[in-house]
Amino acid sequence: MKKSLMILLVCTLLTIISACANNNPGLAPSVPQYDYEYTTLEQLSENADNVIIGAVDSVEQADDLHSFFHIKDLKVLCGQDVDSVSIYGVVGLMEEGGRYCLFLYQNDSEFWPMPLTLFVDRESIFEIQSGKVIAPDRFGMTGMSEDELIDAATKLSMRENTVPTVTDELPYDKLIAESEAIFTATVEDVTYSSPYAGGTANVSIVNVLKGTIDESSVNILVPQGLQSGETYLFFRTNGLAGMPTRNNSVISVESEEYAQIIEQIQ
Repeated sequence: MKKSLMILLVCTLLTIISACANNNPGLAPSVPQYDYEYTTLEQLSENADNVIIGAVDSVEQADDLHSFFHIKDLKVLCGQDVDSVSIYGVVGLMEEGGRYCLFLYQNDSEFWPMPLTLFVDRESIFEIQSGKVIAPDRFGMTGMSEDELIDAATKLSMRENTVPTVTDELPYDKLIAESEAIFTATVEDVTYSSPYAGGTANVSIVNVLKGTIDESSVNILVPQGLQSGETYLFFRTNGLAGMPTRNNSVISVESEEYAQIIEQIQ
């Protein structure tokens, strides 16, 4: 009787654990799951602007979670010719002195002072040691020689549609026309995690000149250089999430430029 009861309890417990694991994958030991998992070089190249081989010369902190990996001794296998590359990626993703084959693309954000070079997929990095390729298992390439990888990569096609460059500065009429919301607001507090990246700010709305803002204060992404306690004229797109341009989408109300542009808005 006791033995039967114990077997029943064990079976019940295993059933509960199995059900919990299915409902919460974090409980079950498994490989990471991705919305889309790259398994071939062709898939990577379809989303790449450049395929390079190079060595990590130095690593520089970009923000709290990311580094700039400065690459030297470049061999461009596909894409635009470049002499040097600085890649924005998660801290610890590559080692200084390591040699890699990388699939890269450029993304231009209005909240950064320059376009960023990014990995097509940070889980798809190919390390090269002593002329041999060390690749994620799903590619089936580990043990391939560097020459074989180069031969395969040079036959790939790059993506056709690239991200348009964010205009450095727009004339006032275009700036106004492209903005969904234009308003003045005072920065209550602002936080930057890097001397490069944009930050986040809590701002109190002073006057809405275009569009509708229901809240008296909002938390928004902002470019470098804003000061707490100062009042600015903001131009925003995509609701309040974006800006029409990198350079002149935030203007101090103390500037001469502010008076000129207010005349055009009104």
